[in-house]
Amino acid sequence: MAPPLRGIVLIGMRGAGKTTVGALLAGELGWTFDDLDDHALRRSGLKSVGEVFAQRGESAWRTLESEAIRDLLAGITARGAAGSVVAVGGGAPSDPRSSAALQQARSVGWRIVWLRTSLPRLVERLSAQDGDRPRLSSAPLEQELAMLDAARRSSYESLADLTVDGDGPPAQVSAALASALS
Repeated sequence: MAPPLRGIVLIGMRGAGKTTVGALLAGELGWTFDDLDDHALRRSGLKSVGEVFAQRGESAWRTLESEAIRDLLAGITARGAAGSVVAVGGGAPSDPRSSAALQQARSVGWRIVWLRTSLPRLVERLSAQDGDRPRLSSAPLEQELAMLDAARRSSYESLADLTVDGDGPPAQVSAALASALS
């Protein structure tokens, strides 16, 4: 028998809307919301993801993410708090340490939701925002996202308990997700 639902972890590509949809979903359900980037940044002592990448490199960021996800989910679980939504960085599910932490969290009641968003929508959203996420290649944005999608898709698919179309407006995606959870 599956453990009772403790919370939702949102995974997906950068620009999928995990933070926006997560905050809306948490508000709609009366749950708490956490963005993993915030927790990983606190661990780094730096001000932005871009700074971490520039000063320490991507591998240091992935280590910070994996430690933050393990500790955040375990802390929420240990407090016995039910009803949390956590947005996880786009590359975290591809890191074996983060993936293992997500699998462990599932065993105690967390459900993992993939916000699957089309490449045209990702390009549209990311072109319209500055964000502090550094580019991972010098390729044009659409080409970079296509490469990342190809590299990460199997991780998202294998972790997801539920896949939701992330192309719509955030309020619509949040409502669809809330409906799927009830």
